[in-house]
Amino acid sequence: MSDPEEIKFACIGCGAYNPTAAEVCSGCGHRFAGPDLIPPVRIILPPRASDNPYEAPLTPIVPPRNFQIGTILIWIAVSAVCMGAFRENFALGVIAVVTLLPATIRTSFVAGARRALGRPMAWEERFATFLMTMLATWAILFASGIAFGITCFGTGLASQNIGVGVTFGAIGAMSCAVWLSRVFLRNNRDIARRERLRS
Repeated sequence: MSDPEEIKFACIGCGAYNPTAAEVCSGCGHRFAGPDLIPPVRIILPPRASDNPYEAPLTPIVPPRNFQIGTILIWIAVSAVCMGAFRENFALGVIAVVTLLPATIRTSFVAGARRALGRPMAWEERFATFLMTMLATWAILFASGIAFGITCFGTGLASQNIGVGVTFGAIGAMSCAVWLSRVFLRNNRDIARRERLRS
């Protein structure tokens, strides 16, 4: 064992005591002096799975997402409504697709994610998600139309060329739609995160 007078400092990497003249830590190999000063490397190993079959798993087991019969029936109903609207009038079909398709896709995705986490959505929550997505879609379309009109009118008037105006109007409308979509999705993620923390 070393003389107590010789022990002067502890290694910053592992805490082992070393004599004053030591260049390398006796515990972890950290070099204290020299041109090739290397900081200590700490290796964190993942937790080892236990052999006990009754012990809780280290990570939560998430069941795979699957479609339920209700989701399939909703998709059939939405498809029938869209095809019927197209049969009556093309413009009415486009309106039905733009209104129903994004709302159905997002509602199915959110309901599947909640079901996988063990918190299935009630009928009221699904309807509220569907309605809010439909309203957000129309808000994005309305704002994009306004952005198209303003950009198209401004650039067309400045350049005296309708092609340039339409091109810049389309760019402005797409930029507005992408920005608003990101805002809505970010808000929805924040709301979902708060709900998970609350539960």
